[in-house]
Amino acid sequence: MYGLIIFWPIYLKVTHCYIQPDSPVLYRWLISSLNITQLTSSVFFALSTIILLFIQAMLINSIVNRNKLFAKEHYLTSMCYLLFISFYITKLELSPALLSSTSILWILYKLCSLQNMQNPRIGIFNISIVLGLTTLIYTPTLLFILVIFFALIIARPFKFPEWIMVFVGLLVPYYFISSILFIYGIKNNSLLPLVDLAIPVIQFTKWEVSINILIGLLLLIGFVYIQQNSRKLLFQSRNNWTIIYFYLFIAILCPFLNNNSSIGDFIFILSPICTIGAAFFFYPKKNLIPSVVHLLLLAFSIYLSYVNVFN
Repeated sequence: MYGLIIFWPIYLKVTHCYIQPDSPVLYRWLISSLNITQLTSSVFFALSTIILLFIQAMLINSIVNRNKLFAKEHYLTSMCYLLFISFYITKLELSPALLSSTSILWILYKLCSLQNMQNPRIGIFNISIVLGLTTLIYTPTLLFILVIFFALIIARPFKFPEWIMVFVGLLVPYYFISSILFIYGIKNNSLLPLVDLAIPVIQFTKWEVSINILIGLLLLIGFVYIQQNSRKLLFQSRNNWTIIYFYLFIAILCPFLNNNSSIGDFIFILSPICTIGAAFFFYPKKNLIPSVVHLLLLAFSIYLSYVNVFN
């Protein structure tokens, strides 16, 4: 119900899905195969966007609770994710970044469980296959291979076969798709990942700039709370926080590898920001200030959505 209320503008805003000439092959096939009419495309893509955002919110919360990143379980992380992304909901579309962010969060979920895997080689292989498929939807996600290696350094003793599994799993989707194209005699030069370095140019309104600053302050305060209480956490939980910090660093770099960056390309940054920012609402002993901040953000989200839709 919370998400349905703050996502109301997407039902009124016309939502499209555009295929760029340099869009990865799997994304083009996926969107083209849907064969949706002009009349129903807006409704379909709007509902698909909402469903993906809810799945991502649940994934983030599962990462936090199952890996005991806080002293007790809560749903503040998913609340922050839905609330923060509602400020930009009218600018979101079913883009390659939005589609791939779901699988990247699943990868992060698995990486935080590396220490408990009964068969780590198979687990690492599966993670790499998913990453390979994801790069065929959104090429800049290739950078997240660095997160996999970093997690292996943090969570596992060095074993050469496990590191080889990363490369093998990453190449498996390319091998199978290349084989299918070869069998059917289809020539496709865009299968290999193409990376274009570019500085993202995003135009924000004064209200959005204010929100970005406020979210940045919540991130900073949440980080301080986490550091103050990190000694109370398990060693594995502290390792997982380190992986999330590195994930945030890599997520910041992703939009710089796409020459057609939009606000949707920054969605990878939002999940670690919400994980850290949730500490602002979790750790204070008195809930007055966090509750007031939450109500102000909620009211501002509804107002900003109204302005974007009707102006």
